[in-house]
Amino acid sequence: MQVLVEVVDPAVAAEEYISNPIQVEVCQGTTLSQLGERLQLPPELSHLGLVNREIKSGDYVLQEGDYIAFFSSYEGPECDIPILSDERRGG
Repeated sequence: MQVLVEVVDPAVAAEEYISNPIQVEVCQGTTLSQLGERLQLPPELSHLGLVNREIKSGDYVLQEGDYIAFFSSYEGPECDIPILSDERRGG
C-alpha cells in the first residue's frame, strides 16, 4: 500500500516553504515509528507525527493513502501544559 510522506522543517517560514511529499510503499501493519526508522529519522522525530492533519503516536498503524508529516526539529519555548496521568483523568 502507498502513503504520502513529508519531512517538515518548522524553522522555515510558511511563505518560503515548498511542500515536497513523496510516495512510499509500505507493508500492511507498518507503524508510524517503523516508517520513521525506514526513512532513517532519529527515534525522537519519528515517535510522533501528523497523519491526515491529526497528531498520532508512533504506534499508529498506517492506512492506504495516509498523508504523513514528520517534523525535522523543534526549537522553541518549552511547553507548559500539564500532562495528567491516566488515574487523574479517571481512566
